[in-house]
Amino acid sequence: ISHKNGKLADVLYNASVYKDAGGKVLGVFAAARDISARKKAEVAVRTERKRFEDMLESLPVMICLLSQDYSVIFANKSFREKFGEANGRHCYEYCFRKNEPCDFCESFIVLKTGKPHHWECKCPDGSILDAYDFPFKDIDGSPLILEMDIDITNYRKTQQALLSAQKEVEERKRLSDIGVLAATVAHELRNPLAAINIAAHNIKRKTKDSNLDKHLANISKKVAESDQIINNLLFYSRLKTPHREAIKICDILEECIANMQKLNSKAPAVFKNLRLVKDATIEADQLQIKEVFNNLLSNAYDAIPEKKGKIKITAGSEDGFIKIIVEDNGSGINKDILDKVLDPFFTTKAKGTGLGLSICNQIVALHRGKIDIKSAPGQGASVIVYLPENKKVE
Repeated sequence: ISHKNGKLADVLYNASVYKDAGGKVLGVFAAARDISARKKAEVAVRTERKRFEDMLESLPVMICLLSQDYSVIFANKSFREKFGEANGRHCYEYCFRKNEPCDFCESFIVLKTGKPHHWECKCPDGSILDAYDFPFKDIDGSPLILEMDIDITNYRKTQQALLSAQKEVEERKRLSDIGVLAATVAHELRNPLAAINIAAHNIKRKTKDSNLDKHLANISKKVAESDQIINNLLFYSRLKTPHREAIKICDILEECIANMQKLNSKAPAVFKNLRLVKDATIEADQLQIKEVFNNLLSNAYDAIPEKKGKIKITAGSEDGFIKIIVEDNGSGINKDILDKVLDPFFTTKAKGTGLGLSICNQIVALHRGKIDIKSAPGQGASVIVYLPENKKVE
């Protein structure tokens, strides 16, 4: 309507009829109230809310407004691009793909305390969100939750990559230190070990006393074991990219078996089946591959019982790999340590450095192969080595 001053005004009318005792309508009561100010305020609120939503819409971070039952009242463009159309849906539906509320909702903390809350959300799709919740009020004063989410998945991946790189640098530093230590040990111990070995040989040659043969043989064996420990330390600290050449795997295995039997006077018979790889070749570093099987055979020999020990070696082809299995009938490996036996310096032996299997694992990995170990207490152990086979050219 128009005021007397000619300006338009919003007016709220309330009217009701009144009647006499007989029910006859006598007239109408009417009341009018100027609500122009209220209407103007409502328009201002809607305008400001629209401006606020437009501002949130343009932000690169994900923004949503949640009601007290965690349903979405508003979601900006970045949020919709991540979760799809979210308005009217509950947060546990679009974020965690559930049909019922979570046992505990982080946003509840905001409603309970009335204070901002910061937390990290891990979504089922593997993404990670840095979430900030703030207390908010609706037009009627009811509490709402304003949530801001930042996708930090790539940041976490980069952070993990940096941590891995730092760990690798520390590992290289540790290996360098081990290399210095190993070189020092080799220099300081090999000369006396050689002297001990020569002395034992001379005693055996000059005395011709059969009573001493057992003791002299034991000295020579312990010198050889000590020399192998030094070799392992040096080998571990100096592992490098293989010098590849075509080698026959069967010849390598035969040489390693002969070497084990030469070093151990009571070495058991080795049951072998290598005919399937008689002519098979691999591109590999000959010295490194020998180190692998020398270590595996040495471990098998150490594990078997003295009188009933058996070592079995079989080889064949499988999916482009040469598969070599070294089996023993020793005491086996407990399940709780089976996943640790390839770790550096892990050993259950009273002697040794715990580097043998770790060296084997690293060498095989450098040759794009892998090692599997199967064992159970009292059932011996099987070490399976896979090495890429040379493809035959027709």
